[in-house]
Amino acid sequence: AYGGIGGIAGEAEYAHITNCHSSANMNMAGISNFTYRGVGGIAGNTIGANISKCYFNGLITEKTSYGLVGGITGSAIEDTITQCLNAAPLSSVAPENSGSESYPAGNAGGIAGLIYGTTISDCLNGNMVLATKDSKKMGGIVGYVAGRMSNGKYASKVLNCVTTGQVYSSVIQQNTGLYGTTFDADTLVFDNCYYDVQITGTDKPLTSALPSYAALTATLTSGEALSGLSTDIWTFTKGQYPTLKCFATVKSAVLMAAPLTLRADETSKKVKHTFAISTANDVVWKVIDANSVPADAGTGITIKGDSVVLNNVNATDLMVATNDNFATMKMVSISSVNNNAFRGSGTQDDPYLIEDIDDLIRLNTG
Repeated sequence: AYGGIGGIAGEAEYAHITNCHSSANMNMAGISNFTYRGVGGIAGNTIGANISKCYFNGLITEKTSYGLVGGITGSAIEDTITQCLNAAPLSSVAPENSGSESYPAGNAGGIAGLIYGTTISDCLNGNMVLATKDSKKMGGIVGYVAGRMSNGKYASKVLNCVTTGQVYSSVIQQNTGLYGTTFDADTLVFDNCYYDVQITGTDKPLTSALPSYAALTATLTSGEALSGLSTDIWTFTKGQYPTLKCFATVKSAVLMAAPLTLRADETSKKVKHTFAISTANDVVWKVIDANSVPADAGTGITIKGDSVVLNNVNATDLMVATNDNFATMKMVSISSVNNNAFRGSGTQDDPYLIEDIDDLIRLNTG
């Protein structure tokens, strides 16, 4: 399809879209023009729309790098989006010549690809947002915030939102878990928003001072209400991610609540120790093996009950979770390291020791 693609509506101007859901598989192979290039789980391009209590659990693949990909809406101009859930993996598979001045490198957000003068509140993204190129316009909630503020009229606001889905890109900044980039820093206001910094990763060590919105998995799954989030709208259960009450009986929403819990000082970008997975509520975890088949063992990791152990090789594996026989899949990429490759534990106090030429070769290939 070519732009203006949505699970419910391709284009929606000044519309009210409420209590809708889509499980569509959408593939954006091209665009017909630069005005209408949104692809969203609910709507492709929206202007002045009010979208509430909608969810998407299908799949979006954008293959041009020009598209605007969002779990709820691709392009949101002066919209109001509230109590919506994205439970679908989203990807911007940029062509080889993208990333130059002539070709962008992809634009995607868990809720919206682009926002302009839009308010997003009490929304949740629970699945992966993937870029195949070095794009800075990728975020857990919003990919790109457009427009310059004029007397506050076109300032966008993102309030009381949570994203537990992984943003998978070679360009990871402290804000990537929530949003990619902005046209003007004054055009965006975030308040009471959170992302799982261990799942997405960060450009700073976890031991450094992180912004308040970068939360550890243990914080998000503590069962304690997150500051600013209303218990009238959100449910907090120990051992699970926060969920929206309006989707309490939706299986894909239950699936998105299942956490993968790394050691507190590790992120998905570099895993060195056994970690836990939640199998509550009939959730099953698998690893995609070399034959692209869900299995208990991958290259670098093996699932054993509710734990994942390392195979002591340097590898990146895709983990998937499901509670409906893979009709919906929660995806997380895990990069594990070989703890037996060198003497030492790789910490500041006990660094790896390079002792011979074989160690240098392993370091180069690691």
